[in-house]
Amino acid sequence: MIMYINAAETMLALLGILIVVYGPLQAAIADALRQYLFEQRDELFEIAASGRISVNNAAYKAAREKINVSIRYAHRMSLPRTLFLMTMWKRKNYEIEDPLNLNLVRDEAVKVEIQCIMRHCARASAASLVFRSPAALIFFIAMAPLALLKAIFKDSRNFLANKITVKALYSILFPLWKILVPIEKTIACEISTARC
Repeated sequence: MIMYINAAETMLALLGILIVVYGPLQAAIADALRQYLFEQRDELFEIAASGRISVNNAAYKAAREKINVSIRYAHRMSLPRTLFLMTMWKRKNYEIEDPLNLNLVRDEAVKVEIQCIMRHCARASAASLVFRSPAALIFFIAMAPLALLKAIFKDSRNFLANKITVKALYSILFPLWKILVPIEKTIACEISTARC
């Protein structure tokens, strides 16, 4: 009898975890992504407000529109959907031309700032996909210590002699981040098609 009670408790606990993970947690992550994208859009606006780029510039308009579409569709982005689109687009050699042409920006510093803002938006979107998918999150959590161990054993003398800095940790975890690059590109394609 106790075995059945334990099984029922386990099932209820798993059901509770699933309800939290696929309920309020999904909404909270989408809201956090939207808030971050709003902040990035504000930074883009600050560049235009300072007069360093015109609000009528095509690159500025395309960047702003891309961020707006990301904000609008943040709740619909999911890892399974993105992976499905990635495989379908690869099979059909489907490519979407990115309307964001930064060659239209004359000031090199402004161009770099806009690139940085757009890169932050893409990475935040890709990271939200990972955090919204329990399987992907478990994968990244499991791989992070392995990447750290690989870095330690690969160059143990230099690693142990130097202090661990944010830059060092970034270089260790960067191979994990490279996994997200195709996801970022797929998100960009999905956003471009959503604009239509």
